Amino acid sequence: MRTTRSRASSACPPIDALLSSADVIAVATSGGSDSAAALLRVRELAPHAKIYACYVDHGVRSKRAIERDIAAVCAQARVAAARVLVARLRGARGNTRLSEAFLRRARYIALREMARQKGAGVIVTGHHAGDIAEWVLLALLRGCGLDGLSPMAAMRPLANGVTLVRPFLGETREQLAAVVERYDVPISTDETNADVRYRRNLVRAFLARWTAQGQGAVRALARSATLAGEERALLDAAATTAADRARIAKDTLDARALRDVPIPLLRRIVRSAVRTVTGSTKDFTFAQCEAIATAIRDRRGGEFQAGNASVLLSAGQMRIKSADHKGPPHKSADHKRPPYIVNLRAAAVPQAARLSVRLPRSGDTCTPSGRRHAISLARFLAKQGVPRDRRSSVPLLCVDGRIAAVIGVRVMEPYAIHGAEQALRVAWQPTSIPTRPSPTDSITMERI
Repeated sequence: MRTTRSRASSACPPIDALLSSADVIAVATSGGSDSAAALLRVRELAPHAKIYACYVDHGVRSKRAIERDIAAVCAQARVAAARVLVARLRGARGNTRLSEAFLRRARYIALREMARQKGAGVIVTGHHAGDIAEWVLLALLRGCGLDGLSPMAAMRPLANGVTLVRPFLGETREQLAAVVERYDVPISTDETNADVRYRRNLVRAFLARWTAQGQGAVRALARSATLAGEERALLDAAATTAADRARIAKDTLDARALRDVPIPLLRRIVRSAVRTVTGSTKDFTFAQCEAIATAIRDRRGGEFQAGNASVLLSAGQMRIKSADHKGPPHKSADHKRPPYIVNLRAAAVPQAARLSVRLPRSGDTCTPSGRRHAISLARFLAKQGVPRDRRSSVPLLCVDGRIAAVIGVRVMEPYAIHGAEQALRVAWQPTSIPTRPSPTDSITMERI
């Protein structure tokens, strides 16, 4: 068990230094034993800091219960020489159907605002080893992998200039209760903690019965979380390396380079790529990620949902489109800025040829340079790696109505220059949206 303690407390020195050097600290308090111990211990660690005991009324309990909590917080704050702040969540009053996740997010937002209001750069919570054990069991019941089993972070940024710290993850609930007993402060018991309609309370009750004869189960689960976190970090590093090798652009990976990657690692690469583009993997389910990874391995194309984003597999590429994506861009990857230049074989262009630029149409065919027979334009664009959602917006240079070049991609026969043949320089200057043809565009040509 010593190994678990040393691993869990390995983050304590930087946390202790952070707390001892902080001028203003906010401590999340509920009136209960865990947060009371956190408040008292923070005072020990930061004897000269200004400390605020921050209580959040979620609006789902009775007024009498809230008053009892606040009275306990005030008594605890007096012993810890702290000031009390109370925030009440708007719109939650009386709504018993709000999820635990919603209330937790709302609580952290309220804590963040209280910290900012008082200039606190640190928010401390009373999370301990028992919370990690509950976290692990809840994650297992959700059917998660290493990401869900990894322990809650001892430190993480909560907002710009505000850090959330959990200094007591290496300690048990009983150890924190001993601190409360030593200072002899009153505590308030939240009656909803006995309501097993909440999943966390059901897991907590199970753990309490399981560990009635000791803390072995709690420490073992906390150790499992630590080991899962270490293995997760190793996989993340491997996924990052593989993604960097396959990266074409920030939002695009070479799917062909990922086809031989094992599915477990490929799922992590896909999730990381989505997070890189959108900043979040919220609502990106395992089933969605599995579908994308399997499609890459099976060399299938299509558009897939990825939470609030979508992933397009096309032409050997994987491209991520965020929720605010407005549609395919109006220029291909090879375009820089107008005018767009295409060099054609001069002998193939009649003196009075009519030059025009248009977008692809259904049934278009072309004869790529070096080939003798025409093929479908859509097939050509796919082989050139142009994603499906961009194929309809690639500009085509035409000579007397015949496709002479896909601008920015390739020149067609018989207009491709071979050897030392004389060239005709064609410059296309769009007058409206870049790479979007218009009747008023300027098209000029000169022999070079």
